This record gives sequence, structure tokens and C-alpha cells, in this order.
Amino acid sequence: MRKSNQILALGSLLIILLGLVLVGAWLRFGTGQSSSNLLQPTTAASNTCRGGWKQMPMEVSKSVPLTLQGIAAISSQESWAVGDGLIEHWNGTQWRPVLTPEAQHGTWTAITALSAHDIWVIGQTNGKPQALRGNGQTWTPTSLPILSPGVVTLSAIAAIAPDNAWIVGSSRSGNYPDETYHPLLFHWNGMNWHEVAGPTNSTGSTLQFAGISAASATDIWMVGNSVGARHVSQQLIEHWNGTTWQRVPPPQGPSIYDNVTLNSVAAIAGNDIWAVGSGVIKSDGSVSGVIEHWNGQKWSSIPISGPESRSNEFVSIKAISPTNIWAVGSFENPNTRLDGAYMQHWNGKQWGMVIWPIFYGQGADNSSVRLTDLSGTPDGQIIAVGASVVFTQNPPIDDAARNPTQPFVLASCH
Repeated sequence: MRKSNQILALGSLLIILLGLVLVGAWLRFGTGQSSSNLLQPTTAASNTCRGGWKQMPMEVSKSVPLTLQGIAAISSQESWAVGDGLIEHWNGTQWRPVLTPEAQHGTWTAITALSAHDIWVIGQTNGKPQALRGNGQTWTPTSLPILSPGVVTLSAIAAIAPDNAWIVGSSRSGNYPDETYHPLLFHWNGMNWHEVAGPTNSTGSTLQFAGISAASATDIWMVGNSVGARHVSQQLIEHWNGTTWQRVPPPQGPSIYDNVTLNSVAAIAGNDIWAVGSGVIKSDGSVSGVIEHWNGQKWSSIPISGPESRSNEFVSIKAISPTNIWAVGSFENPNTRLDGAYMQHWNGKQWGMVIWPIFYGQGADNSSVRLTDLSGTPDGQIIAVGASVVFTQNPPIDDAARNPTQPFVLASCH
């Protein structure tokens, strides 16, 4: 549902991540390429468990910089992950790429699965918005009626039933600093997609939605942000009651944050909705991950203890159950200015930062990891995806040709 395409208004915002014994890393994703198109495993991965987690090897069909943006874990024997030119399948033993033209020519931003035989993937192919539907064996493109002008980005998808799914995204017109964004909303009725009139803003601000999640067919939430004068960002929350979309007020009262952006939402029940993103701390200008909760009556900001970092962010949240919820993103190590993976867990009573004691690549001084999405299997395994860079120089050099981005998969041991 996520994801994944982080709010466009914060496109160059430092993405931030986790650590203690972990990597810190300032992650730069470049565009360099190499000539190899042969299958190759991602480096430095093993199935060895450390502290309850392991990094999973993944074969890829390209050697260009690759980032995983979304994952749908159906069972311990069946998972799918998507990203830049990647649709990957887990068969219980290994990750293997889907080698169809549709899969390899796309930039895929999000995935959701109703079952092993009903899977949706959204993104772009050849610069055009695209939604693929999979049955576990083949992928079929479906037509999206794009009426909006500008550059279209599809951000997240929520599937409620085979004949009921929603996609959110945005259309960008113009270029920075004068660009404007307009929300896009599509609904699947079992036969085709049609564009739904999205929320509007009479103040002149532009609207962007990045996350959507459904507690039921008549209880759907989407989150994002509005960008007004001087590019000031404010969070947006919308609710579908089965008939109309309505704006819902964000947390009220004094706040430690300015410029809050919401990236992802997880709907569990009518009185149990979670949303995550980032905000600027008023007191010192640092960027911090934000977690908010809906109790059926109002939204509240939830205090958390995060990493020692002036820049950290959540980009995805997934609820396995009301007492098993995970938020992921990244934080910037204040010493190395490299990124580390950032993960928080809700146990039904409180949020706690997950300490991941696995060093990636050649260690904390020259490697970088960020997480973009996660999912959980019915038997309790958590799988998180994202991207990593292992720098061959010390200190690290921002050179995509020498330090290509690699897909990253982290799984809990069970």
C-alpha cells in the first residue's frame, strides 16, 4: 500500500536512518550504469541471523542503481517485491527477478496483494503511469484513464476486494521552484479503472497524497501534504465513508513540529488508524520522524524516542495486528553523514526503536542503508526492503558508477 514514492515536495529532504551498532550513512542514489545484464546476487547478504534479523540475498537482472520500493509478503513461501526496473519473487528459498518486458521496463513504486493469485503493482513504464495485475504466474497491464496534464506519479494502492481497489498519486506541472501538484485518485470496479474527483484546496496550496489504506470498503484513509506559499508543507488527512472523501483535521493544539508531511497510513479498524511521516522541529530546525494515531474521534501526535540524528524520517507503516505494527525509514548518522535503517515497533502499549546489529558491507564507516517498506507473513515473519550502498573508498565518495545502489532485503528470524 505504501509507498513508496516519498512526498515529492520533500524530494531532496535528507532521508534518515538507524543505528546504535548499525551503519550510519548518507545515502546518495545515482544514475550510473554498467554493461552487465546477467543475473547476479546482491553482495554482502547472508542467511545468518544476528539479533533476530538477517539480510536476504536477492538476484537481480540489471547492474544499474536499484532500489526496492515495496513488498507484499503473502506467506513464508510467497512474497513479491518491486522497485526500479524490478519485480522480484520469493519462492521460499530464493529471490528471483521477473524477466518480462513489463517488469523490467517499469519503475514500480508500490505493491499490494489480496492473495497469492491477486496482486497489484503500480508505477511507470516508459514514463507513463501503469498498473499491473498479477495472478502469481503472469502480469497483465490495465489501462489508467489519465486526464490530468503534467508529470504523473502513482504513490500507493489499497486493494479491498477483487472488484474494489484505490490508487493515489499526483500530477506535477511546471518546474521548481514554481511547480504545482494536483492530487490523482483512481478506483477499480472489477472491470476498469476510472479517475475520481480528488480533494481540492481553495487556499491556492497544491495537494499531494502519498499513502492510502482501508479498514473496510466504507472506511478508507489517505494521507499526504499541502504545499503553500514559500513551500511550507502541512499534513493532509482524508477519509472515505463509502460515499464521499472528507478532510479530517490533523492533531490539534501545541505542536513541536512545523512543516509536517505524512507518507504512509495503516488502517486497522474504525478507531485504530496510524500514520507516519516527518516534521521540522521548531526548536532547532532538525527533521524528525512523526507518528500519529486516530482513536475514532481525533488524531493525536504520539511521542517516540528516536536515534541521535538531526534528520530522520518514516516512509512506511504496516499493521500486522493491533499489537504488532512497524514503521520504517532512515536516519542520518551525525558523525558520518551516511544513512542507517530506521525501524520502530508498536507492541500494543508503546513504540520502541528496533536495534539491528547487522553490519552491512564493510562496516559502519563506509556503508549506507535505507528502508522503504515492509510486510508481514501470517506466521509472523517481518520482511523489510529498501536500498544499500557499499562505498569502496574511505571516506565515502558520492560516485554512482563506482558505488551503485543495491536492493536490500531484511527479514526477521523465526
